[in-house]
This record gives sequence, structure tokens and C-alpha cells, in this order.
Amino acid sequence: MKALIWHLRGEYASFRPYYLTSIIDTYLFPPKTVIVGMIGAACGWKEDDLVGYYDKIKVGVKINKIDSIFNDLVKIWKVEHRERKIFVVNKRFLYKPHFTIYLATPENIKLINHIQNKLNDPIYPITLGDSDSLFYPENSYFVENVNIKNEPTKCRTFKCLVRKNSGGVIYRKEKIADNLYKIYPKVVKMPIRFRKDRKVESLDVLYHCQGEIELKKEIEAYEFKGEPIYLF
Repeated sequence: MKALIWHLRGEYASFRPYYLTSIIDTYLFPPKTVIVGMIGAACGWKEDDLVGYYDKIKVGVKINKIDSIFNDLVKIWKVEHRERKIFVVNKRFLYKPHFTIYLATPENIKLINHIQNKLNDPIYPITLGDSDSLFYPENSYFVENVNIKNEPTKCRTFKCLVRKNSGGVIYRKEKIADNLYKIYPKVVKMPIRFRKDRKVESLDVLYHCQGEIELKKEIEAYEFKGEPIYLF
């Protein structure tokens, strides 16, 4: 099965959790809905078209590094009773994030080819969760074409995001370089699709950075260049 490895990086990024309203916080990684949205921008899909692609596109995510996280004050506009009001809220940004995104479309080889072409020649700019945070390719090889087996394998150790399972995690004590932002294993709700009625479906996912996590139970994964990757 053909698949893609997308090296995603930028100067800034901000991926707002869908359940927050009073502050503009950020996930420490791009959720699946954001990644499909980026692909939609590259392909020129309309917002309503994305509903049909959440299940067709399988996504894996690995946090390579984040230099730091900082806060800023931003203005937002709201209209109440025909009056426009300005509110100042706190917004969090990721500074110099670097992710690896794994993409597969098991039931549609034409779709993965189309995605690869449009990531290299997007119709609309690709942004990292914020209209001012543009995607900056490091080089012309930021999208890799790879082949993976159609059938998943079983694995316990991962460097990528995984779905939380009932078995739990064996936490390893690994030294993280002093110059890297430390992201220890943590569980958070990640949106995986928006439905036509605008309701959100989410999963509990375990994320981390630098090093491996070890699960107590094996889960299914696909091998990308010899590395097990969990696909959402």
C-alpha cells in the first residue's frame, strides 16, 4: 500500500482545543482534524467536503521537537446585540515546531497520489492552525513516498502518538537534551472528525516527544521505513 511521510515544520503554530472558549490554548501537536484541513487547503476542498475525508485518510503523528511555548495577547471581535465588541484574550503558540505526519488511504490509491501532488503544489497556503503561521518546507523532499504492508502488525513501543488503551503504559526514564522543550507522556482528547451536524468525535490519545513509550499491551500499527506508526 502506498503511503506518505510528510515533514511538517514552521516558525510558529497554534492548534486550539475545540472544547476551550475563554482562552486560546494549543495542542502540542496537530490533531487529525487539523491535518485533514491542511490537506483540504492544499487540494482546494471546500469546508463541507472535509466531512467525507476524515475516514478515508489515515493519519499518524510524531512530535520531533518544539523549541518552546510562549503566550501572547490577541484581540478577538464579537457581535452582541448588533454591537461589535473587542475582547483581549491570552493565546499560546508553539515556537519552531517540527512534526512527522504519516498518511495512508487504504481504499483509494488515486487519493494518496492526489494528496502527494497537491502538498507539493498547494492550491491554498498550508498553515499550522493559525492563518499567520505558514508551513515552511525544509527542502524539496519534505514529502516522502513509501510502501507499507496492507495488514498491520502488533507492537508495544512507539515514538509516535497512540490511542490510549486499557493496558496502560510503562514509563521509561530517559534523559532529554537540555536545549529541547520537555514533553513527557500525557493523555489528551484529540478530535478525529467533525460531523455534518457540527458535533465533534474525539479519542483519548497519548502523546510525548523524544524517546519511546512502552505499552503494557500490544496494539496494531503499520511500519513506515521500519518504524511502527499508529494510524488514527
